[in-house]
Amino acid sequence: MLSSPLSWLLRSPERASRFAGAEGKPLQQGAVDARDVIAPGHALRISVIPTFRRHYAFLLHDRTSGDSAVVDPTDAGPIIGLARAQGWTIRHVIITHHHNAVGAAAIKRATRCTVHGPAAEADRIAAIDVAYQGGETFRLGNLRADVLAVPGHTVGHLAYWFSSAGVLFCGDTLSPLGCGRLSEGTPQEMWRSLALIRELPAETLIYSGFECSRANARFALAIDRDNLWLQTRSNRFDVVSAAGVASVPAKLEDEHVTNPFLRVDDPRIARAVGLEGASPVEVFTELRKRRDHFHIDPH
Repeated sequence: MLSSPLSWLLRSPERASRFAGAEGKPLQQGAVDARDVIAPGHALRISVIPTFRRHYAFLLHDRTSGDSAVVDPTDAGPIIGLARAQGWTIRHVIITHHHNAVGAAAIKRATRCTVHGPAAEADRIAAIDVAYQGGETFRLGNLRADVLAVPGHTVGHLAYWFSSAGVLFCGDTLSPLGCGRLSEGTPQEMWRSLALIRELPAETLIYSGFECSRANARFALAIDRDNLWLQTRSNRFDVVSAAGVASVPAKLEDEHVTNPFLRVDDPRIARAVGLEGASPVEVFTELRKRRDHFHIDPH
C-alpha cells in the first residue's frame, strides 16, 4: 500500500515567512529534517521557503561539511535571513530555469556564492557562474546531485537529483498532480522529461517550485474521477492547504498512480480525453491544452 502523502509534508514550522495565494491560508515556512524523511545516515537538511506568487525556494544544508545551497530563489531576503539565523553560509545557488532566478544576483552579492544554472538560459540569468547542459554533477559538501535536462516548461530547464538522499528538485517540470505549462518547449520535450523523472526510484521525494496542488487536483479529478487514490489525495491537499501547509515534498510513488500527466500512456487516461489508441505525446498534448483552459493559473 502506498504511504499517505501527508507523511511527506512539512514538519516543525519555524520562523514566520508568509505568502498569500489562492490555494488556501498563507503558507508557513518549515524545515524537513533529513532524519525523518530521508534515509538514515544522510546529513541533508531541507528548508522549504514560500516566496511571492506561490513559488517555493529551498535552503539545503549538508550537516557533515557545513555547506549550504539555495534552490530557485525568487526572493533573496527571507532566504538570506534564514541562513544567517541558522549560522549557515550559502556557498551555492542552484537554478532550475530562468523564471526562478530573480533572487540569485542579490544572494551572490551578499554571500559571494557560486551560481549554477542551465546553459541554454545563461543569457537570462545575470549572475550565473557555472552552466550545465544536463549530464553533469553538482556537489554540495559530501552530497552529489546528477544534473538532468528536463526541457518543456522552458528550453533549458534542469532538475537536480540527489540520488543518495532520494530527493529531486525539478522546478516547474513536475508538480503534485500536474506539470508545468509549455512556456517555451514542445509537448514532445515535456513528455520525454516527465518520462525520465517517472523512471527514478519510486520513493524519491519531489520538491517542485510552485504551489498549485488544489487546482491540479480538481483538474485531475475531472479527467480521472473514479481513481480512489486520487480522491483521497485531493481531500488531503484540501486539508493541508486549509492549514497553511505546503504540498511539497511529494512522493514520486504517489504521482505514479494519481498524476494524469505521468500516465498519458495509460489507456484509461487516453480514453478519458477521447483519444483511445493515440500516442502518449498526442494524449499529453490534449491533456495539457485542457489544463491550460481549466483554471486561470500561471502554470
